[in-house]
Amino acid sequence: MHAKCLADYEGDGSCPVCRYQPKPIEENSNICLTCGLNQSLFMCLICGFVGCGRNGQFHIGAHFAESQHIFAVEIESKIVWDLSTNNQVHRLVSNKEDGKLIEIQGEDHNEKKNTQNMIEIEFMCVLFNQLDDQRKISEQKIRDKKDKAANDQLKKQQEINTLSNHLNDLLKEIELIKINKTKIELKINQAKKSLKSISKENNEIIVGNNILNRDETSIHQQIDKELIKKQKNQLVIQSLQDKINNLFTQLETENSTNNNN
Repeated sequence: MHAKCLADYEGDGSCPVCRYQPKPIEENSNICLTCGLNQSLFMCLICGFVGCGRNGQFHIGAHFAESQHIFAVEIESKIVWDLSTNNQVHRLVSNKEDGKLIEIQGEDHNEKKNTQNMIEIEFMCVLFNQLDDQRKISEQKIRDKKDKAANDQLKKQQEINTLSNHLNDLLKEIELIKINKTKIELKINQAKKSLKSISKENNEIIVGNNILNRDETSIHQQIDKELIKKQKNQLVIQSLQDKINNLFTQLETENSTNNNN
């Protein structure tokens, strides 16, 4: 971009070099555009941003860190500073009234032209250096974004691999669960068959116990009848025994009587 083209540039308020968009600058506003401080002010020579210096909160330094615009002029002293090295730049000539680059008065036409050419060359060098710095910054940002994208992609790929491995483990566990489920179902069926057989045997045992209980009752009844019959027989035997004893007694008595006679 030539100096005349730059002087005739009427854009949207963005920097014609790097397209940095500063905050709107009010006319005759001598305050920091960030904190509102009205002293120790610097103006960016690239985009016109006004910020406070080290006596304030150093917002001109924050602007440099954000945009990498190197040169700024101290509004009160009209001294140009290189913010990257924090040194004064004495080779630029500015007008005390409006701060613009000017031709040195009192020189002949050739000297004025040479001075203007030198200023334009100086400006073009500064502009070239600034553009080169912006290119490096942009390339670095692109590299950083690419590195970040590559790292993000690597992390995502690692997450995908981890999830894939986890999914495979889950699928294996599911297969094992299916196999165990089949085995468990077989065992349950066997247990059901065993339970059915046991239930059948239990029913048979219950029926047998009922039969035994009925037979036991019948046997007890027969035993009771036999006991009663035995008791009756014992009574009969006792009666017969008594009769026999009486007969023996009577016989003995008769024998004794006959012997006496």
